[in-house]
Amino acid sequence: LERGFVFVHKPPMHIRFDEIGAVNFARSTGNTRSFDFDIETKSRTIYNFVGIERDEYGKLYDFVTNKKLRVKNIGGNEKGKPNYDEMMDSDEEKGDHDAYLEKMKKEGKERVEEDEE
Repeated sequence: LERGFVFVHKPPMHIRFDEIGAVNFARSTGNTRSFDFDIETKSRTIYNFVGIERDEYGKLYDFVTNKKLRVKNIGGNEKGKPNYDEMMDSDEEKGDHDAYLEKMKKEGKERVEEDEE
């Protein structure tokens, strides 16, 4: 889709890219096999999509970045690079290790390094 997202559920929804302020990827609570995807519009309306299979994460992330949408939980520092130090404890509970989260952080770092080359 060139100009927006279409979600076919009850009811179907169309969100144009020019209406989107930011998107957010988050871990699903209590489930490491899926993630949540939030879309925040410029008018501050938030659409939550929960329980997306983690196999879809890479494809959705690539799609969002190719469309040049702002990814809210990536943050950023100089030259628009993600600030992984800020994300380290962003949504982890103290003492818990999340292998899926670590894998996603590693993949993100690798993508940034590949883009710089």
